[in-house]
Amino acid sequence: LDKQHIVFGHGPGRSYLLTFSRPCRNLSFSNTLGFSTTVGVLTRLDRVVSTDGSGFPEYCLIETIHRLEKVPRSGT
Repeated sequence: LDKQHIVFGHGPGRSYLLTFSRPCRNLSFSNTLGFSTTVGVLTRLDRVVSTDGSGFPEYCLIETIHRLEKVPRSGT
């Protein structure tokens, strides 16, 4: 979305908004995204690894995770 937010999908219908603690400059040029976790599940204070075309990794610390939910359309 921008240098401080991405949407991360986990299976059908499960999406999360990740906010980083500081801007992650590599996201605009990233060829590969991955994550590093300490407890086997992605949590606050884990990291997203953004790797550019030259193989340079940038570690982006997750500040918040919000589950995105589909809101039904109103009948108007």
